[in-house]
Amino acid sequence: MTRSLSTLLLGMQFLLAAVSVHASEYTAEDWLSRMIMAARDQSYRGDFVYSNGSALESMRIVHTIHGHDELQRVYTLNGTPREVVRHGDRLEVHQADGRRSHFIQPSHTAPFPMLSAREIADLEPHYDLKLLDSNRVADRMCQEVALIPRDDMRYGHRLWLDKETGLLLRAQLLGTSGDVLEELLFTEIKMEEGDTAWSPADQQGKVSIKTQARVNVPGNQQTWHLESFPPGFKRVAYLRHRAEDSDEPAEQLILSDGVATVSVYIGPDSGAHGKVEGLSRMGATHTYGVRTAQGHHVMVVGEIPAETAEWIANAVRPTEQVND
Repeated sequence: MTRSLSTLLLGMQFLLAAVSVHASEYTAEDWLSRMIMAARDQSYRGDFVYSNGSALESMRIVHTIHGHDELQRVYTLNGTPREVVRHGDRLEVHQADGRRSHFIQPSHTAPFPMLSAREIADLEPHYDLKLLDSNRVADRMCQEVALIPRDDMRYGHRLWLDKETGLLLRAQLLGTSGDVLEELLFTEIKMEEGDTAWSPADQQGKVSIKTQARVNVPGNQQTWHLESFPPGFKRVAYLRHRAEDSDEPAEQLILSDGVATVSVYIGPDSGAHGKVEGLSRMGATHTYGVRTAQGHHVMVVGEIPAETAEWIANAVRPTEQVND
């Protein structure tokens, strides 16, 4: 009996050693691939804190995968009640006053896009991807991965990825001087399989609904473009959207370098965002507004350095000819 127990324990030690060696063979690119797959395929629920400048919020997330169907709910645990529910490409924002806003088509604001292996490799000219130490987050062992920018046109990232699943459990956004601009940190996480019940219960009663449909615009109907791009950035989408209570459509160009995502809004000078002039900052997010010679207004919003926001805003030009 003693020999059997000793043999079993020895076998487990060899197995754990083999798993550890296998995990250590992962490159930083491999860990990013695991993170992206986990974000898409893993059901879980957990609590996390999010800090952005002077703001600190405690949040709860429930993420459920039903086959190819994805459901996610994020809601605040402190401060003003707020909730975001995502079902596939449909995003619903619940406000404290009972109003709901619906968005069709995601706005490309996830922490990291769903990158392919080729796109992860394309990050290398602009980010130095490094493996750092292993550490514990929410009582789970994590591998730390650093994305170090090779220039001042983008921010850096430190990521802590769950060793078992690859799920992102902690993230820091670093400024050009290395200071922490934003941080997300899970304090509790539970991996789940299959159905995950929603909580709290859905809101009841009638609410006013404001809907925005973001529509992809074909190339021959795109009325604005960028004359030049900051190194590594490219356009990933061109959308047009109009709120139910407005007759004025707005154009939205979405740019990305594979990690950072930037929205460029172009609309009438009289629009709500037309009041934004010059540069402003909230936490890691820079906003830059400028008026065009054609009487329109450009607003750039993204977690990017000020120089990058100004570059993009000043590079917006009208397309000279639109073919039907």
